[in-house]
Amino acid sequence: MNDIFCAVYSPTDSGMVAVWQPEQFHGIVDYDTWERELLEDADISRHIQNGAFVPLNVHADGAYECAIRAGSAETPATLFWTERAVIFWFHPSHTYSQPRRSRHQWP
Repeated sequence: MNDIFCAVYSPTDSGMVAVWQPEQFHGIVDYDTWERELLEDADISRHIQNGAFVPLNVHADGAYECAIRAGSAETPATLFWTERAVIFWFHPSHTYSQPRRSRHQWP
């Protein structure tokens, strides 16, 4: 596997997990410095435009683990075998759905 892999485990109360360039945020060391740099949507948008911040919006509080891979046309990123298995088994060709009947409809 020629992937660059990074597993990120991140608890959040904001509904957002993000990937960022640490060198662009070296001055953020506590809540006050975070607030000055990233509190408003315009602040976040500025960092996105600069390519220093990539939000992964999950729209829910919790703790998440994200797998991040990078590839190119010559050497594409690949899935782990467990991820390929999930896609295989949950593909529509492997699921069975029975037509719904009204509860008043007789067989």
